Amino acid sequence: METQARLRPLAAQAMEHWKEFQPKRYKAQKAAGTLNQTALEAAEKTLNEQAELIEGGIPAEIAWEMVREKYVFQPEEDGASEEAPASSGYLLNLELNRILSEM
Repeated sequence: METQARLRPLAAQAMEHWKEFQPKRYKAQKAAGTLNQTALEAAEKTLNEQAELIEGGIPAEIAWEMVREKYVFQPEEDGASEEAPASSGYLLNLELNRILSEM
């Protein structure tokens, strides 16, 4: 399936990210047998939202910054460093969401 082939690389990145930064989630989903499906769903949601933003006139790179941490590259679980929320991608996402809400 063409869609699956498009999602697999991003889903694989999601699983690697979760393994490192969300080990509890990763282990629980792996044990439940839902890890692959959840990663594919996260990839699909990410790419769909990015496409919607692009259709709305947001440049692709900015759209990616806005959605990548929502499903695929979520912040570190339990004990995330205090610096994580101040990352430039996070701040850009907040600012762009504020701007879009005012449109």
